[in-house]
Amino acid sequence: MKKLFALLVVCVLLFTACTTDHDQHDIEHFVKTALQIRNFKVSPDVKKYIGEDAYEDEVWTVRVPKTGLEFHVIDDFRWGMESLTNSLRTDYDAAVLDHIKDQLPKFEHLEPVTAHNEAGICSARLMGAYSSKEELYGCWQDLQAMQQAFADLGYDDLFLFYNIQYMDPLRDVIPGRVQDDGDSCYSTQSSHTYEDMLDTFIRTALKYRYDSIDTFTEEEIAHALKDYTHLVGRYDGTQQDTWDYEPDQITYYGDILSCGRYTISFGSLYEVLVREGFEPSGNAWHYTFTSPHNDVYEVSYDFNDHVYEDPYLQTGYYYLKNGEVCLPEYYDANHFTIQEIEEMTGLRLIGDVIQ
Repeated sequence: MKKLFALLVVCVLLFTACTTDHDQHDIEHFVKTALQIRNFKVSPDVKKYIGEDAYEDEVWTVRVPKTGLEFHVIDDFRWGMESLTNSLRTDYDAAVLDHIKDQLPKFEHLEPVTAHNEAGICSARLMGAYSSKEELYGCWQDLQAMQQAFADLGYDDLFLFYNIQYMDPLRDVIPGRVQDDGDSCYSTQSSHTYEDMLDTFIRTALKYRYDSIDTFTEEEIAHALKDYTHLVGRYDGTQQDTWDYEPDQITYYGDILSCGRYTISFGSLYEVLVREGFEPSGNAWHYTFTSPHNDVYEVSYDFNDHVYEDPYLQTGYYYLKNGEVCLPEYYDANHFTIQEIEEMTGLRLIGDVIQ
């Protein structure tokens, strides 16, 4: 029994050894050192709430009398690999945005969005959306103007995340799945530029062969593809394993992008078929072609309402072979695997540059 008691004591010590008790003075020190704020008041009342990780956290409220700003310092408890641990964090940046958002000018493409959880902790994000190159540039201009507005109000170093969403034609067609390849999600303190966002847009359009490709200049496309490796190529060698493919036996199409090393979108396959002389009818969104075995395939991004039994009653993509429904590898796959493409066309493709 003594040994058992001793073991329990050791376990308790191990479990608590990595946690630190924080009092009001610790919170004041944190605000002064981490946030460089001098005139403030920390409420002695501490809230406790269960965080998303199921551990109980402590929340301290801080007020800046001069501006009326209120924010929180959270004593965040969590499992640290081997034992319980905790550290201080704050919702200061989000609370500032919530405090000043009514003082900001109205922007056409970007909007500050804030929310509070049950403990009063604030979360915030700058949200925008685009469907074209012009709208994307509008989002970028609004982002610059909004950061200048922060500085004009005395908050030039705010750290906030922004999410500029591409209204992808296929974004929400599959319930429960968001196709967000074209989104730009960074922070206001990052070094990302408008060109970085445009590169993401261009690569997404090329990956799925959207009509917006025609709006990009040759220089813009070249910039987006510089050092990019997810390019589709045709293998003409004799090796069976893709890992053994000889680089000099692969011909890359240059501007046809894959969804990964082994998958190629419906639209990209159309572009491959055009360049390989299959003469598909239709366009990258909806087309038919005849295989070397005289099978007739019909492929469309609109073919997305087949009811899959697994997962249970989930609707997803399909294609037609001689008029019969065929299913891709996954219900939400608007792409083919390179194995499926070889079976359909005889082409041996790869979706990545091999050095």
